Amino acid sequence: MNYLKSEFYKLFHSKLFWGIPVLFAIVFITLTQTHSGIYVMFSAWGENSLGFYAFVQSNGDTFIFTDLEKTLFFSSWCLWIISLIFSVSYFQRDFKDGTIKLAYMHGIKSSTIFISKLLTFLTYFYFCYTLFHTAAFFYIQHYMKISIAPEEWGKLLKTFLLVLLILTAFSISCIFTSIVINNTLIASTLLCVATFISGYLMMANWTPDKTMPILYWFSPMFYLMRISNLQITSDVIIYFLFNIIILLPCSVFLQKKVLLK
Repeated sequence: MNYLKSEFYKLFHSKLFWGIPVLFAIVFITLTQTHSGIYVMFSAWGENSLGFYAFVQSNGDTFIFTDLEKTLFFSSWCLWIISLIFSVSYFQRDFKDGTIKLAYMHGIKSSTIFISKLLTFLTYFYFCYTLFHTAAFFYIQHYMKISIAPEEWGKLLKTFLLVLLILTAFSISCIFTSIVINNTLIASTLLCVATFISGYLMMANWTPDKTMPILYWFSPMFYLMRISNLQITSDVIIYFLFNIIILLPCSVFLQKKVLLK
């Protein structure tokens, strides 16, 4: 518990504490400025691809609840880049400064160090994402002028949780990669390039029922597209469990190996 408190303290006094909310704010400001007058017509959920930051309109001249729900979902598409930057930078900072080895030499277990850092990272990321998602909801809801029925709040919560599920799994992938490579710049660059390439290829050849190349399986954009109808598919579950059951324990093990060097 004491080491967990120290991780929160270190995060509070780091540049990431202010930098991450600034990145979320930039995305939100972009969302409010880039789609004025732009509408993407959908004849049914998931039949057409949607670019970043555009309102969805599926019912002629009026908006309906599903338009709000889908627009809110797509407003979170590029947040994976913030997850990548935050996770890699945060987990590599102590290796670069050497403070993580100092804690290990003072008898703190490597698993305690890793879990404390992970909980600190997830807590702050979830907090920032919740603020972003809430602000995006109120902005979109005000623009569309849609009243929310009591039974529809559960659907909005589902949208929130589904995106958070993908971002959490992707963050663990980024943490694992950063520990393996042990270099912030190289790890971030490789993750960005791989995600952008797989995302571009996927968007260019997207067919919901089509078998996708293995390259797509590592891209958060693939899983975000798979839940574009706001339903959990088997590959999304596999992706999440693979990161939790396989990559997370491997990250703890590899971090200990790095600390022993």
